[in-house]
Amino acid sequence: MKKLMTLIFVILSIATFAGRYQGGYVNGIWYPFYKNTPNEKKCLEQTGDGDEIEGCTPYGIISFKGDIAIIGVAEIKVGNEYENKMFLKVSDFKITDEEGNIYTPSTYPSEKKDKNGNYIPLFGTRKNDFMKHLKDKNLKLKYSGKNWEEDYYVSKSGGYVAPASVVERMYSKKELEDKDFVRKKIKFLGVEKIKINSEITTSTYYTDENYLCVDFTGNVEGC
Repeated sequence: MKKLMTLIFVILSIATFAGRYQGGYVNGIWYPFYKNTPNEKKCLEQTGDGDEIEGCTPYGIISFKGDIAIIGVAEIKVGNEYENKMFLKVSDFKITDEEGNIYTPSTYPSEKKDKNGNYIPLFGTRKNDFMKHLKDKNLKLKYSGKNWEEDYYVSKSGGYVAPASVVERMYSKKELEDKDFVRKKIKFLGVEKIKINSEITTSTYYTDENYLCVDFTGNVEGC
């Protein structure tokens, strides 16, 4: 009986792992939430003219619920006050997708992890939504005085903001010259660790930006 129970446990463990978004490469590009199936690979490959293969729908939303521990914040002005973005420096997180898979820094499907085997993606939201959430939950940010700067690319139109390391991995120097991106240093303000419980989403199944949207409104596009 003991051997039978062990076998069942192993089978269930394999099944659970197989269902999780594992991440993988297609044409040399890493996709965190890619399950390495032939059908998905076809959707990610492009035809000669660059269009998506007809019949494939690789884009969609992955929704999570869970906790993130914030230790720093940065505001980036991209338009009017409502559109301003907040990027959140996170020290830890535990989020669960709709299939029951749990992701933490050690299990997030990242291409690269630190020396301890952990990876923390970029979390962001709209400033107004974030501040309203803090007010509604009677939470306050307490600044620690530990400030730092990080390199980001911001489009002149204000619609695109991403870490420099991400952008330079996605585009060649020539491609960057043809875009309206401006590289600038973004100042993060350190805060005493505060835990936020919220809805969290990715904008597509196969984004290679490792960007997660902390969604306080139910409107994913708002992130």
